[in-house]
Amino acid sequence: MQKMGGLAFLFPFTCAMMLIGNLSLIGFQHFLLSSVSLSLHSLHVAVRMSPEFLFLLYSFLVLFCSFLEFQPLLLSFLKCSH
Repeated sequence: MQKMGGLAFLFPFTCAMMLIGNLSLIGFQHFLLSSVSLSLHSLHVAVRMSPEFLFLLYSFLVLFCSFLEFQPLLLSFLKCSH
């Protein structure tokens, strides 16, 4: 994947949809299609977990989800090809 790079010019629609999906996953306000915060809110309502634990869980999930989702986007679409 590190050698691919530069696919944003060949697949602009795929790159845009992947970016929108990544932003919605990490909870960016204008792309709340299926964010982590909505999932954690439903978990809080169903199980009644403490807000402090949910904050730590949310921070952990956003950190790792954003890393795992933006890494393929950056490596395959936005990086200069070799």
